[in-house]
Amino acid sequence: MRIRTTVLLAILLMLIAVNAKTLPAQSGTSSALTGSINDATGAVVPNATVKASEVSTGAARTARSNAEGRFLFAQVNPGTYRISVAAEGFGPAESQPSTVAVGQTIAVNFTLKPASASQTVEVTAQTGLLSLENPNTSTTLEAKAIERLPNPGQDLTYLTQFAQGALMNTAGSSNDAKAPGGYGNVEFNGLPATSNGYILDGYDTNDPWLGLNIGLSTNLVIGLDAVQEATVNTNSFSVDQGRYAVAQVNYFTKSGTNAFHGDAYEIWNGSLFNAEDYFLHANDMADSSAKKPRSTVNEFGVSIGGPIRRNRLFFFGHYEGIRMALPLVSQITLPTPAYQQYVLGQLATGGTDPVTGATLPAQPAEVPFYQKMFSLLPASGGSPVPIVGCPLRTNGDGCASQRQASLNNSDSENLIVVKIDHTINVNNSVWYRFQQDTGLQAAYTDPINPVFNSYSPQPQRTLVAGYTHLFSSNVVNQFNPGASWYSSIFEPNHYPQVLGTFPIVLASGSDSVPFTTIGGNNNTYPQGRKVTQWQINNNLTWTHEKHTWKFGINTRRLDVSNYDLGEGTVPTVTFNDLAEFTYGAAYTASQSFPVSLKERVSAGNLEYYAMDTYKPVAKATITYGMRVTWNTNVTSEKDLFARIGGSFLDASHDIDEPLKQVVLGNVHGLFPAMPSFVYQPRVSFAYQLRPRLAVHSGFGVFSDIIPLQIADLAAMNAPNDPTFVGGIGGQVGGIGIAPGVAGSAVDAAANANLSFKTIFRSGGAPCAGMQPGAPTCPLAVSLNTFPSGTLKTPYYYQYTLKKGPLPFTGILGDEPSQAWKNDSANSALKATRSSKKFSFFINHRARSSWMI
Repeated sequence: MRIRTTVLLAILLMLIAVNAKTLPAQSGTSSALTGSINDATGAVVPNATVKASEVSTGAARTARSNAEGRFLFAQVNPGTYRISVAAEGFGPAESQPSTVAVGQTIAVNFTLKPASASQTVEVTAQTGLLSLENPNTSTTLEAKAIERLPNPGQDLTYLTQFAQGALMNTAGSSNDAKAPGGYGNVEFNGLPATSNGYILDGYDTNDPWLGLNIGLSTNLVIGLDAVQEATVNTNSFSVDQGRYAVAQVNYFTKSGTNAFHGDAYEIWNGSLFNAEDYFLHANDMADSSAKKPRSTVNEFGVSIGGPIRRNRLFFFGHYEGIRMALPLVSQITLPTPAYQQYVLGQLATGGTDPVTGATLPAQPAEVPFYQKMFSLLPASGGSPVPIVGCPLRTNGDGCASQRQASLNNSDSENLIVVKIDHTINVNNSVWYRFQQDTGLQAAYTDPINPVFNSYSPQPQRTLVAGYTHLFSSNVVNQFNPGASWYSSIFEPNHYPQVLGTFPIVLASGSDSVPFTTIGGNNNTYPQGRKVTQWQINNNLTWTHEKHTWKFGINTRRLDVSNYDLGEGTVPTVTFNDLAEFTYGAAYTASQSFPVSLKERVSAGNLEYYAMDTYKPVAKATITYGMRVTWNTNVTSEKDLFARIGGSFLDASHDIDEPLKQVVLGNVHGLFPAMPSFVYQPRVSFAYQLRPRLAVHSGFGVFSDIIPLQIADLAAMNAPNDPTFVGGIGGQVGGIGIAPGVAGSAVDAAANANLSFKTIFRSGGAPCAGMQPGAPTCPLAVSLNTFPSGTLKTPYYYQYTLKKGPLPFTGILGDEPSQAWKNDSANSALKATRSSKKFSFFINHRARSSWMI
């Protein structure tokens, strides 16, 4: 792992070094400063010298106003800038510091007076939702606002919930596509969370497997204290934004400045401050009482930044750590000691199922298996539970007892961020950011026996760079390469030994027998992925008269080692009533048989865009452009995909037809065909009706990137990964619960797999000769099917029409206006300010900041 990561980073550094000499490059943002220069009569002032200086670092750029009196500083890093203007015959003018948000354009307009007149110069700035220069619906939060917002877990994605159209997902699992209550942390405008893109310093940080924001060992997206500001675009009519269909969230990392600065903080919450679970003592008895589980959440961090060489070279570093022990209260139902002894005696004799009337044979060979299983159970205790068919006690409550298990699982995570900024000269600047995240996730905590606990080490490393080159004051280019790698594999420690202890997962298939599952989640392991991602972005901005042209390329390559094929390789055995458990009879025994426990999946996409921002008059802005996407097919390196040649409706349904003629068994590409290009035109219009009133409208076509998780649909198909079900209610026979005994349902599933592979290879028909009226075909397999022909990429159409006041900053010489911030962000701050003290009334929180 270390060698792979080192090689990845070395290659990226070589790529940066080569392109620094041959290609202009990008900072990973599309922030800009623009404006107009007029005299007191309203006439334009061309050929004025305009200088933009970043207040914290001293970095400066110079331009000249064009024939329309307009100027533009394109592709600037987010920050605070002071703009000065000098023109022949006019007095000098300088603006108040103006904050430029990530991914935003602000306008700073000057009205100059003759050199002999009073030097009070009118300067206005426009930014916010309805700025004429911003075609997107945006919400921006700066570092101070981010710090003050109540944010449980210091999660980066939590900020998005203060943007317009946001809907928080509060039910289900944020990382589970099958969760009933929501997918992802937040949705916008009624569209799915997979349509949101999270961009950090120009680098797409979405998990390409899930299509979501990536949370590692603690399921939190940490690093909030390293963020200078965040902008949420919920309607991105500017085509340089919008690789995703709905929201694009742009974060920009803090940088060092000419002053040393830093902070340290700690947030702590523990058992002492939290109430007991309401049901903790639900099953307490006189001789047993559940204990409150331990809980603690300790999040701490430190940041420092400053100059290495004043005005030229700067550094910033950040460390963040999390230590969690989350409380779990789980209700468990166990066989009583008396019933355990009863079962060990009945296995040797067999009996009749009083519920179904079926005769269940003797299973004396299962006695050692049951003895081993009972030895894994915790001490008995709690309240008795009546079960239908229980032969012990008069009311049938002598077979099971129920109690609350007090547990906790421990997660840890450590994040390191290092950023270097270098202003090479007036025309060239570069920065590098390296990020490493390591941690251990307690993926599953078993209430029966800790041997079944599962863990997931989840390391991640990212290296991103940005290089900006000015060909002239009118032509600016940015180059923004990056690479990342992360691993997220789930299974218990010493997994082979765990399976040696208990080789199956035994679960109740009916509420009438509420015994807690034995074997944990072993039937889902191993699973997970290792993901390598490469990205290269390049943006060129060219200003000419009334037009500002932007051209760009975004490309991405993904390589995933998919371990999900391991799911189902451990048999899952169920029993439907107490008699089946008593006599060792399996109702079902399901097992999958992949030809490999992992596969290599790859995909990529290449996007081009062209856009023009046209100002026919000072009060109007028209933005129009086209984004064109080419997506590669999802491919399997070892050709482990399998699918029907066409859709389910197109397939033959003749039971005597050889399956080999219907199913394509070793397929390289996931889909039969991909569209050549995906076209996404967009246009927006803004017009200033009055000095403080503007109207804004837009229309756009948007498309998404397909999450690679869809590859599982073909990777888990027969013949490469068939699933068979034995047992009383299965298709392939068998009855015994334990593997390796006579008549084992688990062994029946394994034998069915061998038969199926032989028949498939020979071109036979698995269901040939099936008798009329037979309920099932013994060797039938389930198949995920795909549409025939070319994949139809989903499109979204978005439009908006808004009218509202323009932001206004005031007159030079007055106190700086606070209207620089987005109105919706201010509303969110007002709404949450009174609740902040409530949010932390059970927490300890401390922060210390300093500057030299």
